[in-house]
Amino acid sequence: TNLQALCVRCHVRKTRGQRHDMLSSRTAREAAEVEGAALQNAAAVAAASPPPPPPPPATLALDALELSSLQLLRGMNQQQLAAVVCADGPLRVAAGPGTGKTRVLTARIAHLVEEARVPPQRVLAVTFTNKAARELRERITRLIGPCEADAITMGTFHSLCLAILRQDITRLPEELPYRSGFAVYDEYSSLKLIKKLKMRLEGGSATGAAEQTAEQKKKDDFSAGAVQAIISAAKNDMYDAQRFRLHPPAKLRALGAQKLRLAAAVFEGYQQTLRDENIIDFDDMLLLTETLLRTSERTRRKYAGHWRHLLVDEFQDTNSVQYQLLSLLARDHKNVFVVGDADQAIYGWRGADIRNQARLDSEFAIRTLPPAVPAVPLPHGAYESVQALQTAVQAIPLPPLPRSGGGRQLNLELNYRSRQGILDMAMRLLSPAYAADPSAQLRLVTPEATAEDALLELPDEQWVDAPSAAECVQLVQLEDGEHEAEYVVDEILRIRDAALAAHCSHTRAHTRAPTPPSIAILYRTNAQSMAFERRLVREGVPYVLAAQRSFYARKEIRDALAYLQLLRNNDTIALERVLNVPPRKIGATSVEALYAASEACGVSLWRAVELYATSAAPLCDADAALIEDRLPKLRANVVNAVRGFYELITRFRALVDQASAAHEEEEALSARGGATALEGDGREGEEVVRLKMVSSEIRRRLRDPSGRDDEGRAGLADDYSMAEAEVALEAMAAEAEALAEERGGGGARLSEEARDEDG
Repeated sequence: TNLQALCVRCHVRKTRGQRHDMLSSRTAREAAEVEGAALQNAAAVAAASPPPPPPPPATLALDALELSSLQLLRGMNQQQLAAVVCADGPLRVAAGPGTGKTRVLTARIAHLVEEARVPPQRVLAVTFTNKAARELRERITRLIGPCEADAITMGTFHSLCLAILRQDITRLPEELPYRSGFAVYDEYSSLKLIKKLKMRLEGGSATGAAEQTAEQKKKDDFSAGAVQAIISAAKNDMYDAQRFRLHPPAKLRALGAQKLRLAAAVFEGYQQTLRDENIIDFDDMLLLTETLLRTSERTRRKYAGHWRHLLVDEFQDTNSVQYQLLSLLARDHKNVFVVGDADQAIYGWRGADIRNQARLDSEFAIRTLPPAVPAVPLPHGAYESVQALQTAVQAIPLPPLPRSGGGRQLNLELNYRSRQGILDMAMRLLSPAYAADPSAQLRLVTPEATAEDALLELPDEQWVDAPSAAECVQLVQLEDGEHEAEYVVDEILRIRDAALAAHCSHTRAHTRAPTPPSIAILYRTNAQSMAFERRLVREGVPYVLAAQRSFYARKEIRDALAYLQLLRNNDTIALERVLNVPPRKIGATSVEALYAASEACGVSLWRAVELYATSAAPLCDADAALIEDRLPKLRANVVNAVRGFYELITRFRALVDQASAAHEEEEALSARGGATALEGDGREGEEVVRLKMVSSEIRRRLRDPSGRDDEGRAGLADDYSMAEAEVALEAMAAEAEALAEERGGGGARLSEEARDEDG
C-alpha cells in the first residue's frame, strides 16, 4: 500500500482518485482470493453434490470462469452474457436502444483480460465520441483496476489514427511527403483556408479577412462552408483531389459543372497548401492512416499484430474509410467485435454508411445461426456461486461457430429504458423498412414481458411500469406555437399536481414518497423556446434552458491556441488570427497589405512579416534587393507594430528551443540515474514546480490516445494544441528558472514590472 514505491514521475502523473482506485483494486483482488480459497475448501468438504456437466464446445471460454465473474457478470440477461462469453471468432451484436450494449462492451473487454487471459495491451476499443471513450475507460477501470485498464488502447477513430500517424507518417508513399511533427487543423482553421482559396479563385480579396454582410451571405448560395462539406464528404468516400477532379462523385452532379470545377480547384489548392506546410485536417487523419496501412504491409502487420482483439461501438455510424481501417487491422486474426443497430443510423449526412454492416458480414462470413438466445434474465440464484453461474450460462442456447469458419450475429432485445407501449409504437413505425425480411427486425421487450421469476434478479432502478401504448405516446395537433406552449405547460402542471397529491398521501400514511417526475421539452430550433419560456414564467414553473458553448470555441481560447501553433510552425491561418490580438495597430487593411507584399515577393505571409521587421537591420544582399525592388512601403507605425510582434514570437520560439533541449538533457540524466541529484537540491521555486506538474499532466494525456471532447471529430481539435501547450509550458518553466537564478535563486515569482515587460 506504499504508493511512494512508485517512481516520482509515475507518482506525479497519478491523480488522487487514480491512486485510490489502485489501492481499492488491490484490496478487492486480495479479498477475492481469500473468498475463492474459502469457497474451494467448502466445496471440497461438501462433495455430496455432483460436479457441473462439462461445457459444450461453443462455450469453451467458460471453463476459466472464476470468482471475479460474479462481480463482472452480475445482473446480466442471457443475450448479454452470450455476447460477453463468445470470445472466439468474429461477432456482430445488433443492440436495440436501452439494451445495455455499453455494459456488454465493457464486460467483454474485462472478460477477455480477466478470464480469457488476453494481455490488455493487445485489446483495442474504438468509440465515436471522446465522452464515450472516457466513460468506457472509467467503467473498465472499475472492473479490472487501473493498471490493466491503462494498458488497453481506447479512443475514437480519429485519436487512434492520429497516434499511428505520429509514429509512422514518414512511411507514406512518396507522393505524400508529410514529415514528423505535423500540425492538425481543426474545422475552423480548415474553413478559414478554404474561404481564402475560394475568394482568390473567384477573383476576390486574397486574405478572406473581410467579413461578408448579411446580404452577401444570403446571395452566396455556394459558400465556403458548402465547399468544406463537399471536400470532407469526398475524403470520407476515399477521394483524393486528383480523383475528385477527374471523376467527381455521382451524387454531386446536381451541383452543376461550374460549381464542381470550383470545388475541385479549391480541393487541389487546399491539399497542396496542407502538404507544403506539413498540416493535416480531421479527414486526413483517417484517409492518410488508411493509405499508410494499405500501402505499407510492414506497418499494417505491426499494428495488426499488436492489437489481437478489436471492439467497435456504434458500428452503424462508421464511414467507408473507418471500415477499411477495421478491415486492414482485423484481416489476419479476425477477432473483431462490433456493436450497432441499423435502426439508429442517423449520421448518413456526416458520411456514415449503413452498408458497412453487410460488408462486415460478407468479409468475415458472419451469419445468424440457430438457436436464438432468448431475451430473458438468468434464473433466480444464478449468481449465488461460481458453480451456479457456470451451470446457468451453460444452459444458454449459444449458437456454435460454423464448421467452415466465420462468425455469429447475436441480438440484444431486452430493453431497460422505455415502456412497452413506446417500444411497440417504435417497432410499428420501423416495420415498413423490414417488409422484405420481417425476421431481421429486432423485437424489443421490457422485463415485464419475461417470466415473473426471472425479474427477481433485476435491480430496483430497472423496474418500470407497463401502461398501454396510448398512455405512452400521444399525437396532438394544435393551431400554432402559442397554443402548443399552452397545452404543454398545462400538461406539466397536471403532472406536477398529481405528483404533489401522491406525495401528500404518502406523507400522511408515513410511507416513502415516489420520486418527483423530471420533465423535458424538446424543440427543433432555438426560436421555438420563447413561447414555452413565456408560458412557464407566467405559470411560475421553474425551468433550466439547456444551452452551452464549447470551451474550445471561445475566441480567447482559439487565440491562445493560435499563438501556441505559431511557436512551432509558420502557420498562415494562425498568424493572420493573432497578428492584431491583442490590438497592436495592425488592422484588416494592414493585413491585406502584408498579403499583397507576400504575393509580390513570392514568399509566405510570415516571411513578409520577417522582411518588414528586419528591414532596418543589416541584411544580406538577396534580402536587401528583395526589399528594395518588390516590398511595398508601409506606414512607419505599422512597421513598428509588425516588428514588435515579430520580436515577441522569435523570443518565445527561442525559449521553446531552450526548453526542448533542457527536457532532452533531463531525460538523459534520468536514464543514467542523475535526475535524483538535480531534483534533490531544493532550489526550484514554487511556480517552477507547479509548471512542471502541469507539463507532466499534459504529457500523460498526450500518451493516452483517447479523446477529450464530447464530439468525436471535433474533440481532436486541440490535440496539436496540447503538444504546443506542453512545449510552451516548458518554455515558461525555463524562463522562470532563469529569472530565479538572476534574482538570487529565490522562487520564480514575477513582479508586476516584469510581467508588464514580458507582455
